[in-house]
Amino acid sequence: LEEAVSSAESDISVDLEEAIEMKDLLKKTQLWMEKSSAIVPKRSARKKKRGNGVNEEKHKMMEISNLIEEAATIPLDIADELERLKIEHSVTFSWRLQAHRTIRDIIAAFEDFRKEKSSIYSCSEVKAATQAVTISANDGKERVDPKLDTKAVASSSLREQFERRTSRSDSISTDITGTSGSATPITLEVADKNLFSLVSALIRSSKSLNAATPEEKIADELNEVISWFSKSFKIMDTSSEVFDRKNFSKLDKLIESGRKLLKFKSFVIDDIPEDPDLVNDLRQSWAAVMGDDIERLCDLQIQRGKFLEWCEKADEIVSSSDKKIPIETLKELAVQSAAYPPSSEV
Repeated sequence: LEEAVSSAESDISVDLEEAIEMKDLLKKTQLWMEKSSAIVPKRSARKKKRGNGVNEEKHKMMEISNLIEEAATIPLDIADELERLKIEHSVTFSWRLQAHRTIRDIIAAFEDFRKEKSSIYSCSEVKAATQAVTISANDGKERVDPKLDTKAVASSSLREQFERRTSRSDSISTDITGTSGSATPITLEVADKNLFSLVSALIRSSKSLNAATPEEKIADELNEVISWFSKSFKIMDTSSEVFDRKNFSKLDKLIESGRKLLKFKSFVIDDIPEDPDLVNDLRQSWAAVMGDDIERLCDLQIQRGKFLEWCEKADEIVSSSDKKIPIETLKELAVQSAAYPPSSEV
């Protein structure tokens, strides 16, 4: 076709209608081939890109569908290219349906996660965990509350889940390059159906796709959400550390970032026609857990404020020009100080 167009241009001084049509068809064919090669390059080209550390641009499913439909108008032999496109479309579509089932499992896992956290510590329990001393109105003697160490409050199973979050222990196979040049995504099947295993599988599998999908955006958002929960758990599991000035900003920034995530504006996710309620159901599931955690963190923030008030009061008394401080005042400060970690730095 290219030779015919070139010959027509050189032999005929006037652009005939047939020559113009051939030229337009050539441009259309070349453009189709370029787009097809960019989305599903031949196996050798794909390996060369990966070997050179080149990040392949991801294309939307609509682009692949449009090329497949347009193939019928190309009068050349494009069977190989068309087959690669069809396989890419089929593999991606099958993965998406599987991802929808995994996301539904994640929604159920978030609901269980919320129940587990609520059974471990409510907002009042976190507050109690920072109050190590209760003063008896009758005898004035202090007694130590065993809830000072919130590690005793949190269940070992929940802690293990967070500790395993970054591990690669889940049995997920690596990606395999297909004979067509398409890459088979990492499987979403996981033996352990806990929240962190499911989210980890979704994130890793979505990154192995060649096409851009709404489910990959969901995975990106979940990655941010799980990262936030890890930070939240660490603070609540060692809540005594919030009384150290060096940790003040961590608590404040975590609350702020959580509220920002709850606005659902950090990630723009396209609609999913196959399951229109999927994104909203997922967001509501993790938002419920995050809302609970933010309330608990705010309780810690209040306790920190009371601690700062005590520090100012104690500093004012001790720094007073009156050298004779009543013994009762010193005893009261000593009793109150027992409610806070002795290593706190303000």
